[in-house]
Amino acid sequence: MLKKITELRSKECANIINIEGSQNFKEKLNTLGIRENIKIKKMSESFLKGPVIIKINLMEIAIGWRMANRILVQTDL
Repeated sequence: MLKKITELRSKECANIINIEGSQNFKEKLNTLGIRENIKIKKMSESFLKGPVIIKINLMEIAIGWRMANRILVQTDL
């Protein structure tokens, strides 16, 4: 099922399918290790559209809610 990272429940795993945005935006995420075709796990998010924490391998990364809302993922079913 396709969702945005912001729609995932806490502790839910998914694969990144598409990143919506400019090449600069994609490169910025790539420097954080966030790119298409990798598996992520949403760890938590703050109340009222605050930062979203995702886990890639052993690394936890906090990204803004608006950034996370532009990343399309395929959930594991």
